[in-house]
Amino acid sequence: MLNEVQNFYKFFTNSWSQTRGALLDLSKIVGSGQEYDDIRYNVPFLLSMGEEVVIESDKIISQKLLAILDVKLVDDFVKGMGDKNVFLKEVHRQIMLLVAATGLVDGVNIYPPNELFEILSGKKEQYNLNRVLFTLNDASVGLNAKELLYNDIILPVLDIENVERELIGWEDALMYAMMLKMVWSSFSFLSDDDKTSIVRFTFFKAIVVGVPVEEIFKSFLFDTSSIVDFVIKHGVILEGLKQNKEEVLIDVKNIKYRLLTDIAQTHEVRKSDDKSESYLQQEYIDDLYKQVRGRDKYISWLREVLYIISAVEEGKLIEKPFFEIEQSQKKERQDVTKLLTWFFVPNRWFKFVEYLNQKDDRVPFGRFLYYCTKYFTLENDDVIQMFSDFEFFLQENNILKLNENILEFYEEDDKFHWNEGLIV
Repeated sequence: MLNEVQNFYKFFTNSWSQTRGALLDLSKIVGSGQEYDDIRYNVPFLLSMGEEVVIESDKIISQKLLAILDVKLVDDFVKGMGDKNVFLKEVHRQIMLLVAATGLVDGVNIYPPNELFEILSGKKEQYNLNRVLFTLNDASVGLNAKELLYNDIILPVLDIENVERELIGWEDALMYAMMLKMVWSSFSFLSDDDKTSIVRFTFFKAIVVGVPVEEIFKSFLFDTSSIVDFVIKHGVILEGLKQNKEEVLIDVKNIKYRLLTDIAQTHEVRKSDDKSESYLQQEYIDDLYKQVRGRDKYISWLREVLYIISAVEEGKLIEKPFFEIEQSQKKERQDVTKLLTWFFVPNRWFKFVEYLNQKDDRVPFGRFLYYCTKYFTLENDDVIQMFSDFEFFLQENNILKLNENILEFYEEDDKFHWNEGLIV
């Protein structure tokens, strides 16, 4: 049905295979006129966004956004069903708006922040939607220096409860998706209150439209200067998740919703030592959507959401923040310097053994060897002899096994080489 209004989530349930098939069909359409020419010219660019982008994460983001293309409309148009001119205009409109939303147009001037504010607030009735979408895409990829000014305009529009329950049209769904993409792209630069707010009101919907929320959270948490900084940042995300106001569509046929926080809490209660968390998560989601036709997208969204919530709550979303890695690297460099100092003095090799016999907080022997490969050349016979003596000493003190050698002799080039199997 043309211009159908529906639930926000339903606009994004197409798989990339379905979207790709619809775009391929459009690339082969036969007809004359500007609209046909526009479709045939621009469809290959949309296909390339979903298939030829080098960065895999960017490719997936494009595929998820392009899922909004009405594949049923395209199929009816290609098969000649209904009023061909009416269908042609609608297909053309969707293709050209997607081209603008993905930034695949030249010569378009972005709307300045004050003018975009007038459009979104309803004060400016005459505007170019293609230009609005291009502006939102431009701000989301950081091409505009006034990006943060756009956030101030968009944030109040997103801080609304129960948007997912509203019946909206295709254009509104695409506009909302682009606003989500734009604001989330600058997550790290928002105030803590604004960060918590967009997590509270748009976390699930952002995942639905293809925003790489997990990677955004990871980047935000990684870039920390101290344990206090990390705890504050972690708390900002956690507060938003715990206060989340979004409702998830769990019964498409009867239009039934359930709070995301309730779903997450029920999943938490079901955890057991007898089964892995991933198995229980999949079992829970399957039960939730067992009666839903075309449930694959709903399942994938909820799986991603529950994983992120669980990882944040357990503090496992990133292995180490930057400050810990920096501290660890600094400690490693300090210890390696100490080990090298001992290495140069054979009667202090016992200190080396004592160090390696520590149970905790030490540089592994293989890591020490890694630094040796950077500092020493095996073209020097004295170096080879010293490592040979050192190897014997370590074998005698049970640091190395009798069959473990620091250096290996290759007959093919008549030279000694580092034993790569020991290097970390």
